[in-house]
Amino acid sequence: MKKRICMLMVALILALTTGQFVQSQKASASILFLVDYALYGQALEKGESVPNNHSEETEKRSLPTKGQKLSSKDLVRNGKVVQRRYYDGDGNADVDIDYDHSDGDNCHTFPHRHKWTWKNGESSRGPAY
Repeated sequence: MKKRICMLMVALILALTTGQFVQSQKASASILFLVDYALYGQALEKGESVPNNHSEETEKRSLPTKGQKLSSKDLVRNGKVVQRRYYDGDGNADVDIDYDHSDGDNCHTFPHRHKWTWKNGESSRGPAY
């Protein structure tokens, strides 16, 4: 993903410096992607919802592993956010922030995060950190 962003930035800089916007629609889409990616990264770092790309789930017991690209989604129970999930540029679960859940052995601190990994289409949620 970082390589793709760097390539988009180089293409944008070249287009700006040469004054050529041959593919203006692609350039506009690239700029919007960079803005969305920056907003996503800032929200993830701060643990906040992604501006203009956030939703809530109140009816289900868990959040889906697939969602809208570069977005966040809260799992809400009894009016309280118990988990926030971030979805990467491919719409895959990226990071969870757990604000509350059962902790029978008292080993968790809240909030804590979990990083998701994806391999061959299979997902795995990593340990708390």
